[in-house]
Formats: sequence, structure tokens, C-alpha cells
Amino acid sequence: MDRKLVATDLGVMFNVPTKLLSERSTNICDWFGKQTKALSQNWHNLPIFVLQRWQYLVNIGALGPEYARDGKLILQCLIASTSPALLEVVNRRFDRLAPECKGPLTFYYLILSEMFMTNPAVAEELLIFLRAWSKKGLPYYFKGDENVLKAAKLLLSVLVRMLQVGNVPLDAVELVLAGFMRASNAAIRKHTRRLLDDEEVLQISLSENASNLLAITVNQTQQQERVERCKSVIDSVQNCYLHNHTKHGSKSKGEPRDPRGYVGREGRRFTCDCCGLPLGRGDGECRGSRNCPQNDGSPAVLERIRKNAEKRGGGPGRGGGRGRGGAGRGGGAGRGGGAGRGNGASPDYKRQQFQAAFNPKTSPKPKSKVSTKVMHTTDGKAHMWCQECDKWTPTHNTPYHSEWKKEGKAFKITDPKHPLVLSCTPCPPVGSGGDGAAESKKKSSRDEVMAAFNTP
Repeated sequence: MDRKLVATDLGVMFNVPTKLLSERSTNICDWFGKQTKALSQNWHNLPIFVLQRWQYLVNIGALGPEYARDGKLILQCLIASTSPALLEVVNRRFDRLAPECKGPLTFYYLILSEMFMTNPAVAEELLIFLRAWSKKGLPYYFKGDENVLKAAKLLLSVLVRMLQVGNVPLDAVELVLAGFMRASNAAIRKHTRRLLDDEEVLQISLSENASNLLAITVNQTQQQERVERCKSVIDSVQNCYLHNHTKHGSKSKGEPRDPRGYVGREGRRFTCDCCGLPLGRGDGECRGSRNCPQNDGSPAVLERIRKNAEKRGGGPGRGGGRGRGGAGRGGGAGRGGGAGRGNGASPDYKRQQFQAAFNPKTSPKPKSKVSTKVMHTTDGKAHMWCQECDKWTPTHNTPYHSEWKKEGKAFKITDPKHPLVLSCTPCPPVGSGGDGAAESKKKSSRDEVMAAFNTP
């Protein structure tokens, strides 16, 4: 077989184009772009229809008669060196090609795709990666810089391979966007959320006819459309990343947040007492009179700052803390004197002790595993901690978990006759007279309290 091969540089034939430009060109050699890649190393990124056009040029002798002649001999070598089981599968796909597109290039491409891509184990691994991407996202796979461009290149490669396998899931777009939602950049998360909302609307319209759901999932054309939508949303996220990267730098986490807040309760933006620009850290904003570039410390500038501070209702001092009731920095109930930009607190304001409202979904569990502590929500609903359920529950606590399992909904700690009622919030006896102070530490049941109220 080797004796029939003429000394021909087959690299020209096996370095195939990467994309098809146009089929309307009068010169068929102008169909393709200038960039070419080796078929053996980049077959997974090469569309099959581009390779078919390239094989057609080889068959008609557009690259030279020696390539068409030697291509037939190479095809015979490939057939002879392929195992019978693999050859049977490849021949089924090869026979479906148009006669003018058959040759060593397309046959070699089908061999590579059957060996590496249509393996069920490989297809399942690609799907596992895509689902893991949706849960772990950008910070896990690209730690440090969270480079969206690198992530886009990886995702596109995986999606192209999944399309070749025919294993593109119905929720491919949602899985891709879910990974970008994990980004630490607030601008990327906000942009991705909009894309997710649009995709949800599209999915609702596509799933109106549930009888075609299976056909839509496995149909090759529908899978191609899903991959194209994935490419579209990935390009959109890349544009957002490039815009944010250019504006704020590579390590930006999105728009900077100032803990003081530069917007009042009425929605009015506060301004600098020195230059008059809106307070903030961005372009066209000022960080306040103390850090204002126009504040040179001269008496005239200081007088202007003082007058502007008096107009808005606060002194020119350094201000108090960040509490809700007190004034903010820049003139408040601190070293500066009068009310600042808070809600008009007095100069002698002192923060009282406070506690965050109890939320059974977010409040931490008690330190003691067997706790009898009763917590109440803002609407007065009682909750206790159950170690077995590992949550705050309005029905029972840890020692009464088994009883609750037996009685179900009938078991509630708000029942007056419930054995846990003595663990509720202590209520001092009513009408106890002088001995009430000594008795105030004792817990009372609801019946005792109601009886005390009803006593004439």
C-alpha cells in the first residue's frame, strides 16, 4: 500500500479550515477563512459541514490531483486499521453522507468522534461538569481573577462537544447562567439575572405543549438552537465583563458600596457642603467636604462649608456613628453638634440596647442542644429549638420530638394545657401587692394569668 503513495505533503489536506465563509462565491476556494487547524488535534472544534466542503474540494481535485489520488489510498488504510466493531458504527454514519463528501477526512473525523465523543461515559461526564458548573460557578473553577473570558472558552468547547454527542440538556442555558450567578462581581450577577428572566419566559412559551417535550430534547435541530442561545448569553456576559473590567479594573467587585449611604429617605441625593457635587465615590461625585479637593482649609472655604451645613440642618462637625436613629457622619449627634443626615436626632442622643427581630429561618440555634428557650416572632408566634429537626419550630422542642411525631399537628406549644407552656416567656403575677417583687421571678401558666385578669 505504501508503494502506491506518491511523495505528497498531506499536511495541506489535513490542515482543515475552521469555518465556512460563504457558498455563494464564484471561486469555490474562497469558501473558507484563512485560519486552518490540524484535524487530528482540533477535530472536536470543527463543524462537520465545514469539513464536508473541504473534502469536496479534495475530491474534485481543487487542491491538486495528487491529493485526490492519495486520499483514496489513505481511506483504504483507515478502513484496514479500524477494529470491526468500530468500523461497523462508523460505516453507518459514513454511508449517510453525500457521495461528493466522502473521503479520508470525513472518515477520519467520524472515527475520532466515535472513539472520544459518542462514548456514553464521556457524554455523561460532560453533563456532570455542566451541572457542577451551575452549582459551584465562576469562583470555584477560576479562583482569583474569575476571568469570564476563560470560562466562556471552556463552556463553548464543552457545549460543542455535547452537541456532537447529541447530549445537550433542555436546561443548558439555565445551567450556564447559574454558574455566572455565583460571580462575586455585582454587575455580572445583575446582568445574568436579567438573562435568566428572559430565558424563563422563553422556556414557558416553548413548554406550552408538553407532548413535544421529549422530541424537543432529543431533536438535533433543537439542540443546535439551545447551543446557539448559550453562545448568545455567554457573549452578553463577556461584554458585561469587558465593560466592567475596562471601567473599574481587573480586581473590581462591581459598583463600590459606601456603608454611610448617600441617599436620604426621600430619595434625594446628598451633596458636598464644599463643592456641591453629589456624594459618592464614582466619576462626577465627591467624598464629602473633609476630603473635597476644593477644601484648602482657607477661612472662606470653611465658612462656606459651615453655612451649607446649617442649611441642610447639621453642623460642620465630624458627626456621630452609623446608627439608624442618629445622624450620619459630616455633622450629626457626635462631635459636630446638631442633627445631621439621619432622622433628626437630638444632640444628647444615646443608643439604647436593641436586639434583632427573631426569624426562625435565619436566627442562629441556641448554644445548648437541649434548650427550653422560647423565641417569639414580631407577630407573637412562639418557636422552640428542636435538635432532631435542626430548626426552630412552633410545635415542640428536643425532649418532646417523639411525642410530636406521634400527635402531629395536635401538638403545639401555644396550647394552654401543653406541658411546655411553663417554658414560655415569664409573666409576673397581677395584683400581687407588696410580695409581687418576690414572686415576679416565678413563671406562670396562661390559665393563671387569665384568672388574675378576670379576678374582680
